[in-house]
Amino acid sequence: MALDSISPNRGPSTGGTLFIAEGASFSFPTFDDDFIDASLDTSKWTDISTSSGTAVTGASHLVLGTGSTATSVAGLIMDYAARDTQFETRVNIPPVLANPTAAVNLFTIAKYVDATNYATMSVNLSSIGEVTLDITLFVNNTVKEVFPLAWTTGISTFKILQWGTSLYFYANGILILETKQFVNSVGAYQFYCSNQTAAYTISNVVVEYVLNRPFAAFDAQVVHDLVLVSESRVRGLTPPSMNFKDVIAAYSGLVDVSIVSSSVVTGTDFFEYYFEDRLTVEDNTQFDMKISDITELTVRTPYLAKRGLGSGK
Repeated sequence: MALDSISPNRGPSTGGTLFIAEGASFSFPTFDDDFIDASLDTSKWTDISTSSGTAVTGASHLVLGTGSTATSVAGLIMDYAARDTQFETRVNIPPVLANPTAAVNLFTIAKYVDATNYATMSVNLSSIGEVTLDITLFVNNTVKEVFPLAWTTGISTFKILQWGTSLYFYANGILILETKQFVNSVGAYQFYCSNQTAAYTISNVVVEYVLNRPFAAFDAQVVHDLVLVSESRVRGLTPPSMNFKDVIAAYSGLVDVSIVSSSVVTGTDFFEYYFEDRLTVEDNTQFDMKISDITELTVRTPYLAKRGLGSGK
């Protein structure tokens, strides 16, 4: 994998610059799968189904079902562990026809390091029929993050991106949660459903595909939605700069640029941020606080209007 150039190599601190990165081996399809083979590809996956749970491949892709036995799990774990990586899955969860006696997990994508360090992004169904998207982060067997969101059944696309100790959770292309509390270790991706303590049958949860998605990082700021033009070219929009106080668009200067797929390749001082010319009403350097930015494009004095200051009398 190589990173040869980025064009253009400078842009405003607010981000939004369309860039093209040139290099080699930006694609990593080794563990991509649409599960249409008659049997599971054991060079990519290990079946983690338990009790009456099943994970079946074939013409209908990967079909998960728990059966009716309580505490059943249906799913897979990827036979590939990495730290900095991003995988995406598209899943179709059928409509709910009956409510369980206790909460069940209709689908989960997880970044799994070990039994005490993992992160889950789960579509859950409560005993009163509420469907939620719940993100939970475990570090050293301690819950560090819990984030619930109202959700629906049907087709959804989920991604988990890891960059060092940072995890980013995306649903249907939208960033749902960012956390910087994860362990800086390699982990594998899991895809499963579980009826947990309820004797409730979850059936016909279809995982249509799992794909590696390359991403870029401008120092600590990631670009999750790179367009893979070819093995040697990716394009995207630059994120805003971020200074050491995590203040967005508050930094000018050179940053390292990394492209991540099967591995990380970094160009040192590959991109330069600059501040755009503007009139800043208040700029508190000590606290990185900007009250208002005024440019020619945002504020103009109306034609023939009186100019200057007056008493208002």
